[in-house]
Amino acid sequence: MATATMQPPVFRSLPLFTMSSRALTPDKIQRQFEKFHHNNPGVYSRLVALARQLKAANVTRYGIGSLFEVLRWERSLKKAKGERFLLNNNYRSRYVRLIERQEPDLKGFFETRKLTAMVGR
Repeated sequence: MATATMQPPVFRSLPLFTMSSRALTPDKIQRQFEKFHHNNPGVYSRLVALARQLKAANVTRYGIGSLFEVLRWERSLKKAKGERFLLNNNYRSRYVRLIERQEPDLKGFFETRKLTAMVGR
């Protein structure tokens, strides 16, 4: 009869999450988003254009995450060597809410959840 041998654990016990004094607060995310949006107005325009293309193709609901990936892909094809283009996923929900406020034809188009980071605003 074979004897069982003890296998070492695959993963070591590591802390899953630690808070630092540099943690992002809802206000900090919002300020960063506003600055990014101001400096990159083409992101908003392109998101709106992509959403309207989908609506024209009879798509009634869509996720902003997919459109972010399209923007990243498009930008990767066009950027100059060494240029960096960072599109922070923290801004997804902010863009959805901004688009729905400013583009009545797109209200309700994006899948949304309650923005818990903005409770009380």
